[in-house]
Amino acid sequence: MELTFRWFGPNDPANISHIRQVGVTGIVTSLNHIKYGEKWIDYEIKKRKKIINEVKSSKELKLKWSVAESLPVHNDIKSRSGKYKYYIDQYKDSLVNLSKNQIKTICYNFMPLIDWVRTDLNYKLKNNAIALKYDHLKMCAFEVMILKIKDADKRYTKKQIIKAKEIFKKMKNSEKHSLKKSLLGGLAANDRKFSINELKYEIDRFKEINHTDLRNNLKNFLVEI
Repeated sequence: MELTFRWFGPNDPANISHIRQVGVTGIVTSLNHIKYGEKWIDYEIKKRKKIINEVKSSKELKLKWSVAESLPVHNDIKSRSGKYKYYIDQYKDSLVNLSKNQIKTICYNFMPLIDWVRTDLNYKLKNNAIALKYDHLKMCAFEVMILKIKDADKRYTKKQIIKAKEIFKKMKNSEKHSLKKSLLGGLAANDRKFSINELKYEIDRFKEINHTDLRNNLKNFLVEI
């Protein structure tokens, strides 16, 4: 078993020197600066490896890039529409390039729209630690009051919608901005940020895809790669 640590790249407030203090030997990271769905070229992979491998003295623990998390799956692939064949080819090339650089553990996510969702990126715990948090009523408030979706009653109860509106009404402008930022792409691992209209478009695209369709799209993707 290898001890690894998640690192969000050069823009992460925690740098490689900080991570060395934890005692891990491997880094889990991604090339989030590369356009969503496009190929991870050999040069960019080597460039990231060099940053991770570099040591300033013989006393420093040398780290290695152990896991790619994640290699994003484009929504065209998940919905099997648009340029999905092109993006599958890009994905295959990325896998080959990672393998050539001895990175053999590669994570992916087939969740529609956004890989993972949090409504709070800086939630303060009782011990003053900062954590990520998902609040279902805040999610409802975002969809009803910001996205203004028309079929909210299909996903939320009447009671939840009323409560979500009350919560949104009491929010400060800064809190509304923070909620919007969190759900449109504010996560540290995500350099891809949606606009309101882009997210609405993606939601509409997936409305026609049921659980069976999505599972079949996943199967077809796995067969092809």
